[in-house]
Amino acid sequence: MKFIKLFTLLLGSTMFCACSENESTTLVADGETVAVPVTIEAPVAIAQRGGVAGTDSQYGGIANVDFTKYDIRYIIEIYDAEGTKLAKNRIVRVYDDASSSFSEEVILTRNRTYKFVAWADFVADGSTAETVQDLHYNTTNMAAVTIKADSYKINDESRDAFTGFVGYTANGSALSMSLTRPLGKVRVVTTDADKLSFGQTISSVAVTYAEGVTVPAGYNCLTGKPLTDKITLGTLSASLYGYTAETAADVKTVFTDYIFADAINASVAKFTLKAFDATGAEITSYSFETDTPVKANARTTFKGGVFTTSSSVTISIADAFDTAAATEVTIPAE
Repeated sequence: MKFIKLFTLLLGSTMFCACSENESTTLVADGETVAVPVTIEAPVAIAQRGGVAGTDSQYGGIANVDFTKYDIRYIIEIYDAEGTKLAKNRIVRVYDDASSSFSEEVILTRNRTYKFVAWADFVADGSTAETVQDLHYNTTNMAAVTIKADSYKINDESRDAFTGFVGYTANGSALSMSLTRPLGKVRVVTTDADKLSFGQTISSVAVTYAEGVTVPAGYNCLTGKPLTDKITLGTLSASLYGYTAETAADVKTVFTDYIFADAINASVAKFTLKAFDATGAEITSYSFETDTPVKANARTTFKGGVFTTSSSVTISIADAFDTAAATEVTIPAE
């Protein structure tokens, strides 16, 4: 899988001090601990942007959210080697956009092995490290980051998130950590939006997952696995997102969802998509009778003539939200 580097931690020895594992970063020189400079950055030229102007549903939240409404939050926790005990208080930083970065020093005991765990997501604009509140995900426990009950919404790019972990021995060597999505993105792109009768225009959609369909309730950032706890999906409604890259009248992304997933393909389930006009009147519907494949840090796309007859829909999976399809399945025309 290709990794999308949201930020990198660079660690190296600069000076020594005497302090316990839970003390502040004040430096005292006696050789028992090591001061580790930590740099966290979110490069502007992040791979998923792909040089595309405007917003495009084939990319994730970094390329699509309105940064006048959202900030990026970074959480870093440092554990013992087993990941069972915090060695330091968590570090929280909030930035206005994807181009921001920060650098500071963390004091670690020399030659001891640690586990760095990180999480990054979107929060409300104007948040600070001291005032920031969870927007979509409960992040109090990094071993069980869960989606908030009122935050499971479709067509919401701010639900994108990133995580990663790595072991590090405090011996002065440098360490680099790349974060990836613990989520798979599912989307439906119709190629017949301009072929609806009577000049109707799709304003909103409702997606109904098959009865009893469940998805992971969250993610264990310390193990890199979705939780076994499940939530049941029913009917989810939302307006269209309005991707500015979709200038053609026929091609429109009408549905997106972010689902916690593993690094291997898993099936979520069948679902039905209904389209509505601006008055709330139903225009048409389409039932996806093929199980939906979902994979962490990958994009699953249903694309084709969804709302007209005698059409076909292709399902493709692309790793790391790039443009190359790893697998494709075509649903025959009706």
